[in-house]
Amino acid sequence: MNSIQNLQKKLKELQDEIKKYQQNCQHKNQQIRFDDKQNARWFCNRCDKMIRLPSQQELQDWISK
Repeated sequence: MNSIQNLQKKLKELQDEIKKYQQNCQHKNQQIRFDDKQNARWFCNRCDKMIRLPSQQELQDWISK
């Protein structure tokens, strides 16, 4: 069994790898969806990074779909 320190180290390495991947992503394909706090946000479909807040018009268009 792994110690908690080893697991935390692996977690940090994976988080760093995700951060690097997201920094290098072009964010070309985006969609509005809910974040973990149930707020609507624009997310990149490729790297799953939260990009920006949707405008009122974008929210209205998204809701009416």
